[in-house]
Amino acid sequence: MPYISLDPTTAAPAPVITAGAPLTSEGDTLNTMQQEIIPALGGRSDIPVARITNWINQSYRDLASSLDIETLYSSYSYPTVAGQPMYALPRSVASTRSVSVADAVNYSAYGGRPLEKMDLNEYRVAKEASEEPRGYFRHASVLVVYPTPSSAWTVAVDFKIRPDNLVELTDSPILPAEWHEAIIIGALEKGYRRLMEFEKAMVMQNELVAFVRRKRDEKAEEETGRVVMSSVPGRHRETLRGTTPRRLGDDYGL
Repeated sequence: MPYISLDPTTAAPAPVITAGAPLTSEGDTLNTMQQEIIPALGGRSDIPVARITNWINQSYRDLASSLDIETLYSSYSYPTVAGQPMYALPRSVASTRSVSVADAVNYSAYGGRPLEKMDLNEYRVAKEASEEPRGYFRHASVLVVYPTPSSAWTVAVDFKIRPDNLVELTDSPILPAEWHEAIIIGALEKGYRRLMEFEKAMVMQNELVAFVRRKRDEKAEEETGRVVMSSVPGRHRETLRGTTPRRLGDDYGL
């Protein structure tokens, strides 16, 4: 049974990815947001610009974590290492959506196959094995695959992005421009609360809620006109049957 220590310091290093990095001068920038917020706070000279920047980034992260839009999803891939079950996740990975083995040779029909999502308890009771990975789970900042890879396979990770902070004055959020106003509103709400101006903070909070409610779901917009083909997923599962069990039951030593 794989009772190894899941120590992030012993994991394979995370690949370098650019997902989450700020855009440059697209829509509002850190500078234009500051110029909106400073007058709204009364132009107070006792509030350092660095503090306002922190409120902007807090609002940015809050909004990004609550939205379900395609802009906030990305993918990356990495090769497994023989004998290494742990792989550090890039800092910009907020959460994993799915993990797959990309292999167009052995899985020519679909170019690969998905790995089953496990949890720590399932991993601990599984049989010790070293072969092609069939399952995975996240443990803190590490992605753990099972069985332990016996050689190099290309693994693709789909994930939700945790945006990097806006630092340079020309930095812009990765969110579409129509969401930039929400970041400003959220930053004002945080600023008023920190300044103990709770009535103004409540006004901004209500404005932010109303703003978000007015936006249509981007994913729903993209679905307009799409014909749902319910039989396709079924055929896909049938094709994968025997290579990707819905459970890793055969690997448990129970």
